[in-house]
Amino acid sequence: MALNFNARIEDDFTRIEFRDEASSIDIVNSKDTTTVEGTDNSIYFLLKDNKLVYIGKTDSKRKHSDKDFDKYIIISAPTGVDKSFLEYYYISRAKDRKIKLYNNVSPQKPKNTTQNKEKNAEDFTLDVEMILERFGFDLFVEKAKKYSKSKVLNKTEKVKEYKNYRIITIGGRMTRIYIDDELYEGNMQEKLRDIAKDAGVDFGNWSDYKQKGTVHFANELMKHL
Repeated sequence: MALNFNARIEDDFTRIEFRDEASSIDIVNSKDTTTVEGTDNSIYFLLKDNKLVYIGKTDSKRKHSDKDFDKYIIISAPTGVDKSFLEYYYISRAKDRKIKLYNNVSPQKPKNTTQNKEKNAEDFTLDVEMILERFGFDLFVEKAKKYSKSKVLNKTEKVKEYKNYRIITIGGRMTRIYIDDELYEGNMQEKLRDIAKDAGVDFGNWSDYKQKGTVHFANELMKHL
């Protein structure tokens, strides 16, 4: 899975624009505002010490204390993706991962939604998470902590256990490996190859899988474990 985007990086501001859709991610290193403003179809995250502390819609015009955050991220969704479902998805995800949001809100699923709308929104949230992770914001995973067996909300999340390994793929976009329930942070493809060798799984030409990406290789390996 490849994502195409343009990025502009300044001292305290980064804008990431998707090439295929009218959508963007703004990352702002500032607490000079008490109200976060965005487009008509956007939500935002407040961060404190790079940890997620709040999720809301930009049109809520809610005022925040500058003591509550030192950075914010605005996610502007494309046409066909409902900001209400984005808010619902991310709040649900935070609750599932036991992330404490300072407003302690509960996820409210939008009314009159359809399966297609939900899929579009879920696909977009996964794209956003993947990009933010590459920019150093792994907001929904507590790194180097024990794997949580709490309920997985994402229907596209696959989990496979082998010996002391746990392999997870998310929506064809992200891969996680846990060893003895600790998050592995090294070279993912090399570790998957090590697991395959240990399990006696022969994938033939390694370069073919390397070109198709980590998630593809992980999903194929999980079928043989």
